[in-house]
Amino acid sequence: MTTLPQPAPAHRTPLPIRRVLFAVAALLALFLVLVGAFNVIDHASRHTTTERASFDGVRSLVIEDASDVRLTGAPAGAPLEVVTRATEGLRTPERSVERGPGGELQLSSSCPGFLGGHCSVDYTISVPAGTVLRAEADAGDVVAERLTTTEPLVLDSSAGDVEAIDVTAPSIELSSSAGDVEGRGLSAERIDLHSSAGDVEASLDTPAQRLVAESSAGDVELLVPDVTYDLSASSSAGDVDARVASDPDSRRVLTAHSSAGDVSVAVRP
Repeated sequence: MTTLPQPAPAHRTPLPIRRVLFAVAALLALFLVLVGAFNVIDHASRHTTTERASFDGVRSLVIEDASDVRLTGAPAGAPLEVVTRATEGLRTPERSVERGPGGELQLSSSCPGFLGGHCSVDYTISVPAGTVLRAEADAGDVVAERLTTTEPLVLDSSAGDVEAIDVTAPSIELSSSAGDVEGRGLSAERIDLHSSAGDVEASLDTPAQRLVAESSAGDVELLVPDVTYDLSASSSAGDVDARVASDPDSRRVLTAHSSAGDVSVAVRP
């Protein structure tokens, strides 16, 4: 008589481990319910306020930790005009305005806590010509248009796009950690354009002494005046198309590089 093999006993997760898993699942379900309720209440209580302020004698403007920032040019000597748009739900944004003895003005904002919900502070600012300007957005876009200054211009965003249109300055620095960087109608002796996760595009009205355009994850596309450059155009994973006059002895340095996209450098029509 043939003896059939006995089936192996079914494996069961030990009781203590099952209890822990059930507890974790229950806590996760409760957390999701609380988050959903928080978002519903936050949406119901959300509202926006708009404030306007004027500042005379501002020589230097610093904007920190804002949401969206839009900057436009104003005549030299005009007051600096600030329109602040604050949106809050269950979280109220914290804001500060600080004046320095030398004409410095600093605008900063933040949203407390780590919970969800909508909380933001957007600025629309009219900036007199000649103002030293540095704007850093923590969670939004930074846009500058029709600006003329005799001082360096620095625009940066941690989570949005950075754009400069018809801007003239001794030096221009545009950077984004998570968005695109775009410049149109730029005029500066020194221009630095950087994006960690987006495309970099620029069109120059006048030739720069030093132009650096780099992206870690996107394309780089440049349109420049028809002069000779000490050119370095490269890509670690894409195509390179450089159609400008190049001479390593040129005093005008142009560097374009992408780690994961295409690179194009051409003469501006």
